[in-house]
This record gives sequence, C-alpha cells and structure tokens, in this order.
Amino acid sequence: MQQLLSTVFFRTVGAGLFFLFLFATAPVYLPAQSTPVYEDEYALLLSRMVEKGVKSPNDGDVLGPVKYWQDLWNRCSSTDTWTQLMANAQLIALPVTEYDGSKGTTYALLSRSDRVAWLAFPGVSTNANLKTGEKSGFIKWPNKTNFNNQADVHEYFYKEWQTLRDGGVATWLQNNKSQFDKIIVTGHSKGGVLAQYFVADYAWVMPAKTMHLVAFGSPNSGSKEFVQAWSRIPNLARAKFYTTRGTFKPAPSILNPVPGSTTLDDLITWKEAPGFSMEVFTLTVGGGGTVYPRGLSRPVDNYLTDYYYRLDRQILPVSASGKSNEDFALTIHDDSYYLAGLQQAYKDGKLDRVLPQDIRSVITLETDITKCVSFKDGASTDSPQAQLNDCSESWSQNLVSNGLQFKYAPRMGRCLDLKNSNISKGATVQLYDCNGTNAQKWIYDGIHKTIRLQANPDYCLNYYQGATGNDNEVDLWYCNGNGKQRWILPNATTATAADTFNRIHFALDPHKCIDVAKASTANGTNIQIYHCHQAASQYWHFDGNAIRYYADKNKCLDLSNSNTSNGANIQLYDCNGSKAQQWIYDGITRTFRSGVNLDKCIDLSKGDTTDNTNIQLWDCQEGNTNQQFVIED
Repeated sequence: MQQLLSTVFFRTVGAGLFFLFLFATAPVYLPAQSTPVYEDEYALLLSRMVEKGVKSPNDGDVLGPVKYWQDLWNRCSSTDTWTQLMANAQLIALPVTEYDGSKGTTYALLSRSDRVAWLAFPGVSTNANLKTGEKSGFIKWPNKTNFNNQADVHEYFYKEWQTLRDGGVATWLQNNKSQFDKIIVTGHSKGGVLAQYFVADYAWVMPAKTMHLVAFGSPNSGSKEFVQAWSRIPNLARAKFYTTRGTFKPAPSILNPVPGSTTLDDLITWKEAPGFSMEVFTLTVGGGGTVYPRGLSRPVDNYLTDYYYRLDRQILPVSASGKSNEDFALTIHDDSYYLAGLQQAYKDGKLDRVLPQDIRSVITLETDITKCVSFKDGASTDSPQAQLNDCSESWSQNLVSNGLQFKYAPRMGRCLDLKNSNISKGATVQLYDCNGTNAQKWIYDGIHKTIRLQANPDYCLNYYQGATGNDNEVDLWYCNGNGKQRWILPNATTATAADTFNRIHFALDPHKCIDVAKASTANGTNIQIYHCHQAASQYWHFDGNAIRYYADKNKCLDLSNSNTSNGANIQLYDCNGSKAQQWIYDGITRTFRSGVNLDKCIDLSKGDTTDNTNIQLWDCQEGNTNQQFVIED
C-alpha cells in the first residue's frame, strides 16, 4: 500500500541548485518582444505562484534563480492580460493533511481577463515522504450521471478538490460567471489532478463555457473508465500535459547536460493529444528515444504509474549534482516545472494564444427564446439536418466557435455545413465532417444577429417558412432581416442596430476609440485610434452594412480605392453604397470584416494604442487582438 502511494503522489520542494546547474547554459527560445503571450506560459507562471501560495510573482523566491523564470515574467508582466490577471487575482488557502499525515496548506488561485477565467492548483505542500505515506484508497466518481459507474478516482485527491470547491472555488465561479466565456485550468503535480477533477465537475455545471487544461507533471488521475469518460467531455476543447515519462535515452541537446553525465530516464517533454482519442501517442525527443505522455492523453489500465520504479532505474550524474538518485529525480520533477518542454514547444510553434472569443453557444431564436437550433441524433447519424426544437440542457444544441466554423460540441469533428455547397433559397443546412471548405464558414453578424454564409453574406441561416414547431427545418435563405433569421448566441458580442450613434472601443484598451483625425468631415480624412472622449468625431451609426459618421451622416467609413492589400488605408468618404463601405461586425471574433473581401479586417497598425495610430486593413487572423473592437451599447 505504501509503495503504491509513492507511485501516484509527488512532493513539492523548493528551487534547487541543480536547476541552476541543469539550465545555466540552456537556450532560451522566447523572443524579446512582450507579445504575443501564450496560454501555456501564463499557466506555467500561475502554477508557480499557486505552488508558493502567493498571488503576485514579485517575490524572487517565486521566480527562482533560473534566468528562464525571469524571461517568462518579463514577457507576461508587460501584457494587458497579465495586468488584468493580477488585478482580479484571488487566492484561496485552506489547511490540508497530506497523504503521509503531514500538515500543510492547499491553494486555489483564481482570476480572469479578456473574457477568460484562469484557475491554478498546487502540488503537495510539505516534504511528504514518497515511500512511507499512507493512501486513503479509491472511491467511485460521485457524479454518476455523466461518468461510467465503474469510474474510480483517488479518494485523497478528490477530498482535497472537494475542500477547495466548497471552500471558495464554487463561490468565485458563481460570482464571476458572467465575466468569462472560457476557462483555462492548470496545476503542477497533484495540482494537475485537481485541475482534471475540476473539469470533470464543472463541465456539467457550466456547459456553455469552453474549457482548456494545461498540466505540468501530473500523475494519473483515476481508473481507465474515469479517463475515458473524462476524454469525452463535450466542452473540453483542448488538453495539454507536459510530462516526464519515458524510457532510457540520452538527455536531449536542449538541456545542454554537463559533459560526462550519462542519461536521464525522464525528460521534460511536450505533447498534445489531438481529439482526445485513447491511443498511445509518442514523441521522439532530440533523436534520443521515444517519450510516452503521462496523464489523460493515453489509456491507463490501473492506477500504477512508473514514478516509484523510475527512481530505482534512473542513471543520473549523482556526483555532479550532489544529490541521491531519489532527490535528483524529485528535483527534476519539482524545480524544472517542465521549462525545457515549454521552450521546445515554443520553438516548434506548438503553443496556443489566449483566445477570448473561443466560445460555446446554443443558437437561440430571438423572437422565441424557447426555441433553439438542434440536430437530431447529431452525434450518431451521418449528416443530420439542422432543426428548430425546444431549448433544453441537451448537448445536441451546443456548438463551439472561435470564428467562421461552428463545431458540434458532442462531436468536435463535425461542423455546421451547407449541403453540397448549394447557395440557394431553402438549401439544406446540416452537420458534416469538418473540412474547412466555404460550405462550413459562417459569420455571426453582431449588429443584425444573423448567421451569414461567408461565401455569400447575402444568405443567412433561416427557419423554414417561419414555423416554430419542433423538428421544423433550419435552412439557408436570402437575408431579409426578419425574425426568422435573428439568432442569439449568449456569449457573442452584439450591439444595437437602432438609430443611435455609438463609440467603437479597442477591445484590449477600452480607453481608446476609433476616431476621425482632427474631427474633419472632408473626403479622405484619416481614421485613427485616440483616447475616448465625448466629441462627435468618435460616434458612428450602422445603417445596415455601412458605418455612418455622426458629425456628417452623409459620410461613411470607407476602404480607400477598394484596395484590399495588407496595410490599405481606411478613410472617411461620401456614402455611396459600394462594397468599400460595407462592413460586417463579427460578434464571435469581435472584428469588422470588409464587404470587398470578408477575409480582410479592420486592424490597428502594429497594435500600437498611442494616440493618432493609424487604422488600416489586414488579413483577418484568429486571435489577433489588433483587430478586436467592441461597439458601445
């Protein structure tokens, strides 16, 4: 029993001299600029903070002696996202008895920014003994409704998650739920398991929230049945496990080992399991061997990990480190925090930016909010047609979109699709395997609350003949603005299309607005960003597709010479009804797409929020914050 315990739980120790030794000459692949910053980088720093029980990384002990931590801090701390995270951070601290009986503290660090909630959980808080601790056993996962009845989890870990949930996490989520559309949850070691239990619990409590998980050194969290049920959670859009599981191999060059050292049995590596399929994924690292990711990216036949046995078979440069084999392995697990893996992932371009618009929505009819778009047997039939049905808690009505595609939540490999790419009145709308074609590209018009076909935005999602009975077909029809085509996506950004004038704020800096240079009304006047004020030069009205200027309602926002090349200028010009003056406000991505080319968006030059910075046209890019604007309502 004691030996089994040591295979599952890890302890957390302070930063060690070995980490300096190991990484003193390690390359740092992060560029000097402060943006963009990626989910995994924020997650790593937040997990480091919660490990130390603080909600600010200013303490040098939190950052540790390794230059990489400081590099990471320098990148994160210079962003608006990080400023918001620190301003909104809340730390929950509760007493806990660790698995060997030692008394410690467990934490949860919670915050939010850019419509994203962040949760971080810590590892073991004491020097709990790996070999002599006592395990409290296994229990059935309490939520039987959504998991296999045979799904088991670690009782000790689950009770700690329950303590944190009831001790403040649940309250924080309830109080802040209207402030975010996506949840990113992270944790190191034991914290990775707590993060997995969080997802398993709250996926069903908050089905409209998209969830991402980034875990560092997480042990297995439960039985095979639990893992399989967990991997099928519909609103779990992405999971990453930075792991240390592997076979004998040379240390990769990224670690720059001291000459003469032999091999490390465990390497700091990265792998994402696409689609959460339960096969074993492998990754060759540094030409030195194959690494098998630990955690929920592979099936587990039992609870036993190889951690304890790994300690006995590792070949380590003990003389160089001055540590025993066990302490040396623990130092790798605790102090490294998988930084080399993160570096390698960054170098390989395998990191994901923070995308606040990655949202989950039920498409609800505005004129009858009891009716929603659904797909009968959508997860099992080949090409189910879109229908109108009573809104319910069923997953058959959940879709996920981060711009253009609507993916079906119960089966993320299927997308909202125009059958046979037939652009005509009454054409069938269905689910079909995602393929990236124009038949699957849709734009949610946040002004008119219509879902337009990108290939021809004059066509909209429509319910058949206006009948709202159950199982009534949802099809394609010429956009006409009536109630049959107005849809509510609860997490999308919308604005009124009434005869009012509004300011347009830069999303990441709401103190900056789109402005007419020098408040001029002359043709060709430049459009820029400027600090928000009450003058007429910042007020605009949407009369359909055009954006009219308040100071002169005969002037419109215009794409100069209809030029769609990157960097093309946007100006003020006489309203003329041309495509150069047609704009669609995408309520999911919070972007303005050009009527001349819907793949082009209004863009803030270089993302510079200095007054008088130019507004231009640029390729629409997923998650590009230079293109995100919010219309004042």
